Amino acid sequence: MPDALTPIDVAIYKKGLLETAEFLKRFGKQFDLGYLGEFAWDDTFVDSVRDSTCEGMSFEGVVGKAGSGHKRTAIKLKSKAWVDKVIQRYGEEKGQRIVDS
Repeated sequence: MPDALTPIDVAIYKKGLLETAEFLKRFGKQFDLGYLGEFAWDDTFVDSVRDSTCEGMSFEGVVGKAGSGHKRTAIKLKSKAWVDKVIQRYGEEKGQRIVDS
């Protein structure tokens, strides 16, 4: 378990979620955000996250985002090592529910 909470999104009242550049400008110096840069989510990138070879990624995986305001989209991609650890720790049924959440 982490010993600190790190924001991954911030919503401005009536404006929606900040786009990545604005989020980094406002919070990048205050938190270790683990920003990896911009990537095409092709098979090579997806495989590198799943097999934990993507440089700079966390043990858990990555979060990708696009857009801003109320049209912001986000997707999580977990490493196989993290998925395996969750299922080992919580069992097949509960572990899979956690992985799928």
